[in-house]
Amino acid sequence: MKKISLIFILNIFLLVLFACNNNTVLTRLDTPKNIVVDKNHITFDKVQYAEKYIINLNGVNHTINTNEFTINEEGEFTVRIKASAEGYLDSLLTEDIFVTVKFLNYPDNIRIENNRIVYDLVIGADSYNIKINDTIYNTAKDIIPYLEEGEYKIQIQSVSKTFVDSKYSPILSIVISGDEYLHTKHQYRYSFKSEFDLPLYHYLKSVNNLVYELYLVKDNKELQIDKSNTYVKDQIVYLKNDYIKSLDKNTQNFVLRTNLGEHEIELIINERELPYVYSDLRVQNDYYHDVIFRIENFGYELKEIKVSDQTIEKYTYQNNILLIKQEYIKEYFTKNESKTELVLNLILKHENGNSIVIILVIKR
Repeated sequence: MKKISLIFILNIFLLVLFACNNNTVLTRLDTPKNIVVDKNHITFDKVQYAEKYIINLNGVNHTINTNEFTINEEGEFTVRIKASAEGYLDSLLTEDIFVTVKFLNYPDNIRIENNRIVYDLVIGADSYNIKINDTIYNTAKDIIPYLEEGEYKIQIQSVSKTFVDSKYSPILSIVISGDEYLHTKHQYRYSFKSEFDLPLYHYLKSVNNLVYELYLVKDNKELQIDKSNTYVKDQIVYLKNDYIKSLDKNTQNFVLRTNLGEHEIELIINERELPYVYSDLRVQNDYYHDVIFRIENFGYELKEIKVSDQTIEKYTYQNNILLIKQEYIKEYFTKNESKTELVLNLILKHENGNSIVIILVIKR
């Protein structure tokens, strides 16, 4: 009888134990946190005890064994993530994360214009990595060098903070000859009595994007001038009147560097109130372009232009810009082969008397 009772009690114990095991409450995993989206790459913190993660991408599940995932197609995606492991309840899904994936193309139409690398812009690109003979320059961080005489291999990559960077473009091999970049020297004048902004250089060749930096030279050191003191209009780089008047009344030296050339400028500053030429007084002739002189007249009117004792007619004068016709210059040097310069006397009249300004065209 005792043996039967013992067996009965043991069966009851096993039944209770089995019932308890069937009612064990499973622990739910934590939901992934600190989700970071970098372009098309998603990362998040690992979840304790998780064996895998489910990435729900626009309603389609993708199972991964690590805490990062890369989307390899373009489009707009709603992303939710949960952790999973045997013996645990899956975590709750994260809140919706919205991701736009775009793969950039490298720029097309890469070419050289006036010793600068130019190319068609790519929609979505924030900047470009330009590889020149294995040295990489980023357009947002670095000054892209102008290409002096030599051989170059060039590749460009489109870069974005939001979209996937492009591959590098195929190698473009080019040769730059020494005459494609302008190097010029100038001597200008300016009076503190003037009110206009000073044209530093006028590019006759059109360019879509004129890139430039202006430096004041002091004690053989170049001090970059803030862009707020300069501007570009109609292919001309200007230095503002207010900045010039902040300088000392003496000779100042500048260097203007652009994607078309490098220009050394000596500026003689005074405070006289008589007509003067604020562009070069001496211009070297190229036998192609008409020669331009810019004049501050202080209310004087141009009466005539004389060469020796003869008055010339082949010029235009409008808005204080004097243009000497190339036709006349060629004619003069053809007739006067021994002459190395053409001296022109500008006669300007005023109610208080006349003023004479002398300008020169140098035979090339």
